Amino acid sequence: MNPLPPLISIILTGHRSDWQLYRVLRSLQRLRQTAAAAQITTELIVVLNRPQETALKALELWQQQWSLDSLTVVDLADTQAVGRVGFLLARGRYIMLHDDVGYCSANWLVAARYAIEQDAPRAIIHSQGLFDFSTKVWRQFSDQQGGDFDIRELLLGEYYQGPVLVERAYPEYWPLPLITTESIARGYTHFVAPATAFYQVKPTRRGRSGPASLTPSSAFFDNERIFGVTAGKKLTTKVAAPVSVTTPVSVTTPVEESITTDITELGQIDPRVLNWRELTTSVASVEPTVVATATALYGWLVNRWVPKANISHLFILNWITTGGADREILAYIEALVNHYGRRVAVITAEPAINEWRYLLPAQVLFIDLGNQLAGLASAATADATATKPLMTVLARLLLQRRPAVLHLMGSRLGWQTLATAGRAIAQHTKIFVTAFSDQYDTHGQPTGYLSNYLPAMRPYLTGVITDSEHYRQWCGRLFALNPQRVHCVYPPQERLAAETDYQAKQVLWAGRLDAGKRLDVLLAIAANLPDYNFYVYGRPVLKDAPSALAALQQQPNIHLLGSYQNFAEILVRPYSLLLYTTDRDGLPNVILEAMAAKIPVVAPNVGGITEMINEATGYLIADNEDVAAYCQQIRAVGGNPELTSQKIAQAYELILNRHSQARFVAALTTIPGYVTGNTQP
Repeated sequence: MNPLPPLISIILTGHRSDWQLYRVLRSLQRLRQTAAAAQITTELIVVLNRPQETALKALELWQQQWSLDSLTVVDLADTQAVGRVGFLLARGRYIMLHDDVGYCSANWLVAARYAIEQDAPRAIIHSQGLFDFSTKVWRQFSDQQGGDFDIRELLLGEYYQGPVLVERAYPEYWPLPLITTESIARGYTHFVAPATAFYQVKPTRRGRSGPASLTPSSAFFDNERIFGVTAGKKLTTKVAAPVSVTTPVSVTTPVEESITTDITELGQIDPRVLNWRELTTSVASVEPTVVATATALYGWLVNRWVPKANISHLFILNWITTGGADREILAYIEALVNHYGRRVAVITAEPAINEWRYLLPAQVLFIDLGNQLAGLASAATADATATKPLMTVLARLLLQRRPAVLHLMGSRLGWQTLATAGRAIAQHTKIFVTAFSDQYDTHGQPTGYLSNYLPAMRPYLTGVITDSEHYRQWCGRLFALNPQRVHCVYPPQERLAAETDYQAKQVLWAGRLDAGKRLDVLLAIAANLPDYNFYVYGRPVLKDAPSALAALQQQPNIHLLGSYQNFAEILVRPYSLLLYTTDRDGLPNVILEAMAAKIPVVAPNVGGITEMINEATGYLIADNEDVAAYCQQIRAVGGNPELTSQKIAQAYELILNRHSQARFVAALTTIPGYVTGNTQP
């Protein structure tokens, strides 16, 4: 006959524990004895990850005396998975999670059991006080819903430390460093057990030198409770104002007699706790620390959001400047605002001159976060550790404001934030990402935002939006995405007026001046066609090939004419054709613009280009490095004007039918949840 399960399972975890583990076990034995006197049955489960030999020898000597119910030694690279092992072994109605960095007051289990039974089932119980012997600091905590609870700690840090007590029905195990944060997203509320304490005898492995884990959303995060304001009112400076990183200290905090008695008893287990004699009168107390710059930045953000609190759609971009991708972004925003009446906000995350900001509809809330971040840290860095304060701030804003739809278009900070905190954000917000083309590194391996971040986001991502069928299939194949989660939406293209002359030998080249646009191929073509003039427009972005620009400048029939705001402004002469060179691409906007202006196009068979240029609509190059083929097709444009006219007519017809504004607007409704924020189209 199996014995009845205990009321509480105590799970003790340790990573690389040393011989001093026996002291923690002795303190837990004291805890269990106090609980037994109150008729609380317990079991003790110990899970050690890569313990030192001294710890194992101590366990052998003392295992019987300490009544260990289970001892498991594991070798796990992921230290956060250690507690999960104990969780699977536990049989109790309640579970106490404890690590090997300190001791509990003797009354901890009795008080915590009473507290959780008052507030179960969705309650998590913590110690009321933390006494840290390494820093000589005494901290007292209040309930999550208490009047003196400091909301800043849930915005930017971990409020509670030490052991916790949860119901056995707790849906899944989260390691101690994350239990405060992850559980809030699942609707749990945190309480303290009155007159209990946790005595920390060595620093936690995480430390508190910077912003801690993100606190996902819950019903607790609402304007009135956090900020004391209702929608439409300006935030007070209570949260927004910078807080000094220097810890404010008071030396007059009294300590309850029961705690001093506890410490005296613990001195028989660990002499280190008796080294601070002044404990019997008063101790230093500390307010929770907050990262000053991140706090100020969060306040700046929310102050700009609150006046338009009912935002339905949020776009996160690198910037809003000149370019094909930016034009597509504007098309989405204009459709949502002007055709569907949605309330839209735009956050730019990189420091930049947002040249096309003026093209946003007047109703759009624009937040220039990138230039605010410039003084805090670089959002462009690939180092997630360096951007952690920025990710914390952005995630906190998303959890607080809860837009119905989040559309991410090319922001590293946005990708990093969603890869880290997206599971919590996705509880209230549908997350869509746009990717325009596949990218590969020098070894031919996929790279870029999707390859780096989408695997982590895949479980909670609502959908991927592309502008070409080629890339839609590429995404689905590479990431094993359900085809219903990847959507191809062709961008709209207005008709343009231009004068063309197939015989003029005037070639237009327009785009981003970087290595990916194969400027070496452009240079070779121009060198092989000395009787043609090449008019090159675009912004230099030559990080990978700085010498290419100088080579173009030295070629006599290449004319570098700088950047341009829109395609119409460069239609200043009767071009013979548009030449497009590239190494990889999706659906180049400049080709659509040339087709809409009835300019013949010579382009390579790369990415989604064949969805625009084929034998019927233009001049397609099979190999994007075949300079001779380019030259042959360029001469063919003027060599057969009748055929060229037929191709132009077919290309123009494609623009009128597939790339009309009406068709684009209607296509957005075919993406489930995108326009409405609901699950149905």
